[in-house]
Amino acid sequence: MSQRVGKEWLPAESDRDGKTSESQKEGHDEEEAKLVAAIERSERETETLIERLRLLSTSEEEAAPESVSLTPGTLSALQKGIANLDDVRAVKKLCKQIVGEQWERLQDVFFKQVEQARNALPKRVLELENTLPQDWYKDAWYQLYVQYMGVNDEFEEGNFDTLRGMLPYLKRIGFRNLWLLPHYESPMADGGYDVSRYEVRESLGGQGGFERFMNDAFEMGFRIGTDGVFNHTSIKHDWFQSALNGEERYINYYVQRNGREKIGEFDRDGEIVCKYRDPDGTITERSVIFPDMDRTHGLWVKINNTSYQMYRSFYPFQVDLNLQNVAVLEEILRILGRELCGGVVAKRMDAAMYWVKKAGCKIGEGEEVHCILGLFKAFMKVVNGRSVMWPEVVADWRCASRYGGKWTEWNGVKCSSEGDLLGAFGMQAALREGCFLGNAGAFWRGVFERESCESCAEWVVWIEDHDEIYMEMFPAETRGWVAELIKSRGGVIFRNGRAGAGRVFDCLGGDERRVCGALVLVYFCGGTPLVFMGTEVCARSSWERGRIEHERFVERVQELEVAIRREDCFDGRWLHRGAVTRGMTEGGWSSIEVVKRLNEERNGCEMMRNGEVVAIDSGAVDVVCVGRGGGRKAVMAVVNMSAGEREVCVAVRQARALWRVGVGAGGVTMRELLRGGRVRATCDGAWLRWRAGPYESAVLRIEGGAMADRV
Repeated sequence: MSQRVGKEWLPAESDRDGKTSESQKEGHDEEEAKLVAAIERSERETETLIERLRLLSTSEEEAAPESVSLTPGTLSALQKGIANLDDVRAVKKLCKQIVGEQWERLQDVFFKQVEQARNALPKRVLELENTLPQDWYKDAWYQLYVQYMGVNDEFEEGNFDTLRGMLPYLKRIGFRNLWLLPHYESPMADGGYDVSRYEVRESLGGQGGFERFMNDAFEMGFRIGTDGVFNHTSIKHDWFQSALNGEERYINYYVQRNGREKIGEFDRDGEIVCKYRDPDGTITERSVIFPDMDRTHGLWVKINNTSYQMYRSFYPFQVDLNLQNVAVLEEILRILGRELCGGVVAKRMDAAMYWVKKAGCKIGEGEEVHCILGLFKAFMKVVNGRSVMWPEVVADWRCASRYGGKWTEWNGVKCSSEGDLLGAFGMQAALREGCFLGNAGAFWRGVFERESCESCAEWVVWIEDHDEIYMEMFPAETRGWVAELIKSRGGVIFRNGRAGAGRVFDCLGGDERRVCGALVLVYFCGGTPLVFMGTEVCARSSWERGRIEHERFVERVQELEVAIRREDCFDGRWLHRGAVTRGMTEGGWSSIEVVKRLNEERNGCEMMRNGEVVAIDSGAVDVVCVGRGGGRKAVMAVVNMSAGEREVCVAVRQARALWRVGVGAGGVTMRELLRGGRVRATCDGAWLRWRAGPYESAVLRIEGGAMADRV
């Protein structure tokens, strides 16, 4: 879409005594002539735009000769330079795919909400849009729960003011991008993913607390992303309560499957699948996400003496929104506009592949969900050209890559048509398997699979986050070993074997050296690194938080009058969500300094950010050698995954290919970037050799004065 146009024409000012000099008169006349010419030109352009818009439906790109409605929202966007004809055409196609015959109404809503948000943008957000680099989102991310970050002890819950106090720490260790997990109002039966109102949670400080936090974050140079929980709401949401009170508008806010009956269920490699039959005979299969709690996808309610079967993808106290309802989409666009005006520059779209539920089709099939993502992406890019979107898609590489869409242009900037970021769940599994089992091959499997699945989006890489460990992402031949290790280190396997939980520090035997090695691999495997709160301070699985949340969950489901057995209410994910106290961040962990140095290198070295991932043979099955980039500034990470000392053997030809220098008989000296010092490698003609200590990790670079016997 076209760039913003400022007010260029201002009348000349008269003297203090009302007199005007000849030169001022001439200047005034010249400016007035320019103004008249500009107005005339604008009127001609508007008339041309309108005429072209009327003829648009007859172009070869349109499937049917139908007129494009000049709705008030569309016409206003054209007149004010917010949109051009290409934009209107693109939005129309998205709207038609999403809502069919109601596309004109949705198109009008889209442009009205765009204009409303654009007009409300404060000066500092406009400045941010103009100063942020286009690829700012490729900087490392730190993901956190507001209520659990920087508190005094693990029993306390904080708020946005508490988080403000942690900004200096986060800045010191090199993060500029912060991802806030759910912050909307909620009964907190599902960690905030059961939204009861799309406003800042009062227990976090409400809107005032959020604004104070955003002010401080903006002044310190942080970029803030938040979760968009739009697949479903809590049954306590006002919309659903209005539906229960019989308001037809809100009944239609939610997906209904009236008359559907469950005709069976089966186990598919641990995945519990329910089979349903609709009144028209259509058969649909749906996976059960929480099989320990119940095995259905319906929520049965009676409204005005009529029974309704509402659809739900997850817990019994959540109900799915109908994202093909124009009124619902308008609500979400309004929410996105408000947050973008508040300074949020990134949205992770929770459970994106579940957004459309087509009878007879698998979840995620069809183009509708991609069109909804495309519409939200277009909205964000038009309102703030530097904003980005991350659709959450828990799937294999090839399936997930589709949610990057294709290359397009919005707001004059080339970008993907859907996600700018995508979660690399396959790489997370490869990192866990490699680090847990000491298997360098698992690491390389993940790297090569990522490289084979091109996407317009940037892959985000992490080794742990707020969610469960998705066991189905591990190869069948190693899944059992990983599960046994998790359980042996105090973690749990649940959901019929398809989910696991346990902090990385525990799974790595409580060894800080191994955590450092895992973090190095996160930064070197390609993509954008993400560090979950507490990984850098070696946080342990929080059974205390698990007990607290278990009791809270039981209380909430009882309040919501949902029938679930107490023993089925435990959710292993709570082990990952323990508090990161202020004291933990002041504990002198070497892993904190490793993260700090990795961020410094990534922020200051293009090779670390965008350099090619170079596979280097280490000569050992439990040692990873991986390079980034090429030339004198290239870097090489070495991670010994074993408890014993290892001899690292790198072929001279590979070292030459990486650093593009000759290697003499005297070997080379490499600078170690994480902890300082130098590593001396001997050369026997074909191989460079040096020793790596137990669980040792290093980042190495050859620089001037650090080499020996160059040839």
